Amino acid sequence: MLTIPSLAAGPFVLIPLISIGIFLRSLRPVIFAHALDVAPPHLKGSTVGLLFTTNQCFSGVGPLIAGILSDIYSVDVALWFFGGLTLAILPLFAFLPKFTQKEGEGTTAAIESESSAQTL
Repeated sequence: MLTIPSLAAGPFVLIPLISIGIFLRSLRPVIFAHALDVAPPHLKGSTVGLLFTTNQCFSGVGPLIAGILSDIYSVDVALWFFGGLTLAILPLFAFLPKFTQKEGEGTTAAIESESSAQTL
């Protein structure tokens, strides 16, 4: 993200931006699946709601900030801002809890098979 303003000039800036958009959009189902796997069964609905709400809030505020920065300064400044913001947030991933589980244990599929086995 930080290299986009320096590498792509003019209309070519769309190529890396579209590539990033496609890549990030394809990660969304993976993020949701992982969140549902680590969430307790009674909080799965709340987890999905929180993820969607957070996603929509940032999807609404991000373009607004980009537009303001682009109008006041330039598009390059907006791209540098979001690239810097991404790098600034990156160290927070070190503080995320580590989830380790054996294959099939505690996953959504395993919980569903356990509940169906108990009803038999």
